[in-house]
Amino acid sequence: MEKVVNYYDETDPKTGKRKRSWSTVQRRFPRIPYQQYISRFRHYLEAHGTKKQKIEKVEEYVCDKFERAREQHLPVHDFDLKRWALMSASDHSLNNFTVSHGWIDNFKHRHNICSRKITKFVTRRQVESQDLINQSTDSFVAEA
Repeated sequence: MEKVVNYYDETDPKTGKRKRSWSTVQRRFPRIPYQQYISRFRHYLEAHGTKKQKIEKVEEYVCDKFERAREQHLPVHDFDLKRWALMSASDHSLNNFTVSHGWIDNFKHRHNICSRKITKFVTRRQVESQDLINQSTDSFVAEA
């Protein structure tokens, strides 16, 4: 979008007028059929992207937060996903964005996330001792 707007708005320094006519722009960018698209693109650029692009950024942010939380062995619930999505939506100026159960279910389906009941709590000590066990098994195999 930015390329199209910049190409269309480029001015001749001598005359101060646009360098290119609409037919030239249309030949260069054949997927843009009407001149009204340029004003729409300007609006999108001022708003820092379309609504779809902003929602994709929100989803990317929530996915990153989820991965970081799981790397730290923290439990993550639907409410956490909702909280992260709302925080990111307010940062991207998506004021009418609501995180419904459907959005959360679709997000979890797209990223292969399932909710499971916690039946055993693993402490950090157990995780660290697992590293020691792995090191000792590697050294034992290397000696044999």
